[in-house]
Amino acid sequence: MKNKRVEWLLPYRHVAPAGIERRMEALAAEGWTVDRIRQWHSIAMPMRRAEPARVRYAVELHPGRVREYRTLWESFGWELAGRMGSLFLWRMAYDPAGVRPEAYSDAESRGRRNAILRRAMGWIAAAAAIVMAALVTVSIVYGAWGTVEGRSGMIVALGLLAVLMGWVLASRACVPRDES
Repeated sequence: MKNKRVEWLLPYRHVAPAGIERRMEALAAEGWTVDRIRQWHSIAMPMRRAEPARVRYAVELHPGRVREYRTLWESFGWELAGRMGSLFLWRMAYDPAGVRPEAYSDAESRGRRNAILRRAMGWIAAAAAIVMAALVTVSIVYGAWGTVEGRSGMIVALGLLAVLMGWVLASRACVPRDES
């Protein structure tokens, strides 16, 4: 039996916070854990074998002050598993016979969390659209569109940006507007 594994592109495959939480909880139940989550773990998250456990994960996008935010979560018994940029992952082990802890106990708080994530994804999509428009404009103004090399490079660049924008918009659609 393997003692190590890598969870690839976790926040990109499971964009909605609940999807990341469910995947991390399933991995813990299968006996996989991560000691500390870091920025690059959004691409490749190294995990090690552990005893299967019931662990509740909570994911939150928090761009504000970290010290007060961290103290608040820790005061309720949550452990900071780590962060990937502004995306914080919290965890709390619990008894299998007990009740699964709730990080967001009401629909309003879940709705606020989802709204923050949807807004961030909207800004990424807008930035991708602006870059696409700028590339097309520059290629037309400077005549790069008239050459084979310019056209092929632009088609590749626009294709990659279109894929990025499509992923962001599709991901944004996965995050519910509210939980009521």
